[in-house]
Amino acid sequence: MWVIIIIDGGLVMGLDVFLSFLFWNMCIHIFVLFYWIVMILFFKEFVFKIHEKLFSISESEFNRIHYCLIGYYKLTVIIFIIAPFIVLKFF
Repeated sequence: MWVIIIIDGGLVMGLDVFLSFLFWNMCIHIFVLFYWIVMILFFKEFVFKIHEKLFSISESEFNRIHYCLIGYYKLTVIIFIIAPFIVLKFF
């Protein structure tokens, strides 16, 4: 099918290899996102105590920081990994 060629490095990669890379990359990032959400939902006190000792932040700051970072991480994964995978796989 398609071939992705990087001229300077001499890398030739087929579309199937690139789709496999995107798929496994997507799986790893979704696992990290779910792990992060589970830790915040079920072990919030434990995680907060660690962050409080390291950074001396309040609980409201902790909640705001993690809520924003989870959203940014989710959007980044969708834009840079899931969307290219869907486009290349199905279109």
